Amino acid sequence: MFTHEEYLNGWMIYAGCTFLFLVSWWFLTARIGFAELRHLLRLVAAVGLVVPWYTDLDSVYLAPAWIIAGIDWVFDGPAAFWRAGTPLLFALAAMLIIVTLLKIVGFFTQRRETEY
Repeated sequence: MFTHEEYLNGWMIYAGCTFLFLVSWWFLTARIGFAELRHLLRLVAAVGLVVPWYTDLDSVYLAPAWIIAGIDWVFDGPAAFWRAGTPLLFALAAMLIIVTLLKIVGFFTQRRETEY
């Protein structure tokens, strides 16, 4: 087993690596001309990397949901993927709904400003 300090150190290392990946991803997607696709790719990467889920059914420890879903799929079969895959997909769906609503609101406010 591991100590609480090792658990926190693991999360700090993961957070630092995630930050570095997202900064790199930001620059890699900067050349995409279609702004909506560029923003969507950035948000999908960010949400996919930061959603946590429980490591075990009776555990209090969390890990990134994509890692838990992948490990469950490899070692327990495809049906076990959904234990951590469901919250990950729900978080991605919530992000898509929020972005869509913000785009709709932005469209109507921009349209109202151009009418006046």
